[in-house]
Amino acid sequence: MKHILEYENFLFEIGDSSAGSYDWKHITYGHSNKHDEINYEFTSDSGVRYYVKFIKISGDEESDIDTDLDTWEWVYMADTGRGKSVTDVVNRGEAYKIMATNMDIIEDFIDRLNSDERHILTFTGGFKPIRTSTSEMSKRMKLYMQFFSKRFKNYELVNVGNNAAMIIPAKT
Repeated sequence: MKHILEYENFLFEIGDSSAGSYDWKHITYGHSNKHDEINYEFTSDSGVRYYVKFIKISGDEESDIDTDLDTWEWVYMADTGRGKSVTDVVNRGEAYKIMATNMDIIEDFIDRLNSDERHILTFTGGFKPIRTSTSEMSKRMKLYMQFFSKRFKNYELVNVGNNAAMIIPAKT
């Protein structure tokens, strides 16, 4: 019986979500003065609470993204007891399950978007702002790209260093 349980928790391939995912919940649709936001949260087995945000950045005066498409930035933060942080490396052995959970959340986010239009989802795997690009990918960005390329095979994915964008097609 012990071996059967170990097999059920076995990771088949990085990015295929075989690690399973945590229960998560959609919080609210929010609106601030600058951005539309869609928010989620979940808690890992080790008790770390994660906050996932999708922030609409196109049309923002501070944005240098020039497109007619709605552009959203995906950000997730860990609260390890020292406050919310996008830069904390938690190191609790839960990275694959956390990423699988984020992929589930991204699918839910895509389902909530206006189905008549294409959208852009941006994300970064570095600790620099999304508008900064470097030619080398961080380990975090390589992990993100592995998950995105497996989970969203039919979407266009563009990567420049530690920044990436995924084109979300209109639903017909």
